[in-house]
Amino acid sequence: MSDQESSVDKAKRVLDVLYDMSEVVNAGLNPEAIGTCVELLEAGVKPRALAKIIKTLKKDAKIQKLNSKT
Repeated sequence: MSDQESSVDKAKRVLDVLYDMSEVVNAGLNPEAIGTCVELLEAGVKPRALAKIIKTLKKDAKIQKLNSKT
């Protein structure tokens, strides 16, 4: 196995662990969303700011869903 393959495998394992953790705390994020969050954090986005945005988006989505039912 080359170094590149092993780093890809490591990245997949990290994302799997992060997904499992998000399931434990009921974060409601799918693996793709977690990957996007990791990319944003690696790009320098502040964790608390990202968490606040995610909470706001989830709240807005819930409100929209409730409004569409009425």
